[in-house]
Amino acid sequence: MDTTARYAPPVEADSETLAPPRLSIGAIYQAARASYGARSGTLVIAALLYGVALFGGGALLDHAAARTGDPVATVVVSQLLRALLGAWLTGGLTRLALAAARDEPIVPWMVFMGHASLLPLFLINLVTMVGGGFLLLCLVVPGVVFLLAISQATFVAVDRGLGAGEAIGESLVLTKGHRGQLFWLWLAQAVVILVGLLALGIGVLVALPVAQLMSAHAYLQLNALREEESRGC
Repeated sequence: MDTTARYAPPVEADSETLAPPRLSIGAIYQAARASYGARSGTLVIAALLYGVALFGGGALLDHAAARTGDPVATVVVSQLLRALLGAWLTGGLTRLALAAARDEPIVPWMVFMGHASLLPLFLINLVTMVGGGFLLLCLVVPGVVFLLAISQATFVAVDRGLGAGEAIGESLVLTKGHRGQLFWLWLAQAVVILVGLLALGIGVLVALPVAQLMSAHAYLQLNALREEESRGC
């Protein structure tokens, strides 16, 4: 599907009066709902598999790490294994969301197909936790801006097969001029997740796919806007 055409800004007769292209949170949410509605059963099963693998797998890894016998080593090994598990599942979930957003065929077990981006995502998550965490503790606003700036790195790494450094650099370019809108997107996704949690927790199986699809459509919209800006230069 031509996602560039879907998100391209409308053409006006007087181009000098056009405002700079901006993310449309409303369009992103509506597109995410449409993507979810078209294959809700597959996405709910995928969310269930993701949750079981993340929490169940994490518990098994903690048990395996405890065999070291050293409390410090146990914590270090456990956190390392959990980080690798998280990167692997994030890669699969991102791949699934991108395919669904593009109206491509998907299957629930795509959440387990994140191995190709395992190392880049592990490093991106490390930069996010260390860099973003440090800035948030010291200076809240710069920390939020930093996290917004690199927020597309995961999608770039999975979609284009780039390494961590290249993906972060591309995210800085993609998000330039759109970080304020991305902040509002974060808030919208938080509301979606909160509503899912309030629905006896079961609603998370719906909220998680919708929130991830919102991220995928935001990434596609950012790419379309960048292409539009490039053609206008």
